[in-house]
Amino acid sequence: GIEADIRQTLLARSPTNNDDEVPSDSSEEPDTPPDAASLVEGPPLVEDAEPRVDDTPAPATVSPHS
Repeated sequence: GIEADIRQTLLARSPTNNDDEVPSDSSEEPDTPPDAASLVEGPPLVEDAEPRVDDTPAPATVSPHS
């Protein structure tokens, strides 16, 4: 839902800025395919980072506790 909203906004802006910003269009086109890759890497990365932070204090507390 949010991703679609952002993409729609970018898509709507693309045609408007396409005339003024030619390079922007080029970046927008490739942005669509990478967007999917970024999205797939986004959630996993965030989830990995969360457990990582939790993992750090967990072992640290277990070490001294042991």
